[in-house]
Formats: sequence, structure tokens, C-alpha cells
Amino acid sequence: MKFVFGVSRVARKPSRSTRDRILQAAEQEFRKEGYEGASIRRIAEEAKLSTGAIYNLFKDKERLFEVTITPIRENMVLKWINAYEQTPSRHSLERMDREDAFKQEFGSVMRMIDFVFDNREDLQLIVNKALGSNTEDFLHDLAALGLLGDVCFGTVQFNKRDIDQDLLKEGKNLLTLPIIKYYEWMISSCETKEEAALVGRPIIWSSLNGYLALKADPH
Repeated sequence: MKFVFGVSRVARKPSRSTRDRILQAAEQEFRKEGYEGASIRRIAEEAKLSTGAIYNLFKDKERLFEVTITPIRENMVLKWINAYEQTPSRHSLERMDREDAFKQEFGSVMRMIDFVFDNREDLQLIVNKALGSNTEDFLHDLAALGLLGDVCFGTVQFNKRDIDQDLLKEGKNLLTLPIIKYYEWMISSCETKEEAALVGRPIIWSSLNGYLALKADPH
């Protein structure tokens, strides 16, 4: 509470409609221009407000972007987890014939291809359009949770006490990076599911063999 000339005055909170107008305009701008290309001035013009009104609520563009995409990002994680959990129970890869193991892994990836194409606009916003912000690691976060396919899950969760941990970490990175880059490409510019499947097959096959090699030879 503030006192002005002896009269108490309760500080006014910004109206919800003002905040909503800013966030709606910001989402439109970020979807169109991405984080790096977005302009606070254009967001203010779209919301029919001054830039000062935006900075009163959000200290900078980074904070505005974070608040704008957080609910979209959280919803996408939940939807991704739900889609991932619909896949059949995973069997131990090292006990399977390699062809059968590949079919299992690639089947999971095919289901995720469907998911990506069903949600590309939101995924583009939180992956491709987030470049340059502090929230651009969406796919890396999914990889850490084991949610970029069963091969990635096995790689990230794999641990062996008698293996050099630095070497193991490097092996994980080598196996997961192509899968992350694959999803980035699929979200940003892949045109069809058939194209995604064609490119994905050798990536999953090489990752599977690398994973099995790590499991078989911890030294």
C-alpha cells in the first residue's frame, strides 16, 4: 500500500485483459518471426499498447518469450509423454535379434513421426523459433527424460560402474545427437512422413548398433 499526501492508495494491478493482449500479440509475433527476430515494438503495436506497458509487466523480451511459450511447452511435454506411453512395452534389446530390435525401435519412432506431424506448429514454436533464447533445449530435455525413442531411452539411462564415465558420457552424446538433429529437421522442414521414415531408418539402425555395442563392451 502506498501513501500519497497522507491518503492511502492501493497499488493497482495490471488488468488481466492487458496481460492477455500482450501474450496473444507476443505469441503471434514469436510464431512468425521466432525469438531472435521478434520485436517488442511490433508486439506493442499489435496489442495496441505502448512498449512501456509491456516492460512494466515483462522485464525484457526473454521473459516475455518464456511466459508466452511455457504453457505451450508444458502441454507439449505432457502430450509427448502420453504418445510415448502408448507404445508397446519395451523388451531388452540386447536379448533380441538385431532385426527384431530394429523393428521395435523403428516402430516407436514411426509413432513419434505421426505425433510430430500432428503438432508441428507448436513444436516449431518451442524448438525452431526458440533459438537464441534460454528455452531452446526442448529436445535435449526430452532426450534426458528418455522421450526421443526407445534407443535414446536406453542410451540415456544406460549406466555401468566399471566403465570410464567420461567415455560413457561421450558415447551417449554421439548416439543421441543424431536423433536430436533428426527431430529438429523433421519439425522444421521435413515435408512428408514418408521422407521422415526414409531418413530415420539409417539413423535408428546406427544408434541401435551403437547402443548394443556399449552394452556388450563396457571397457
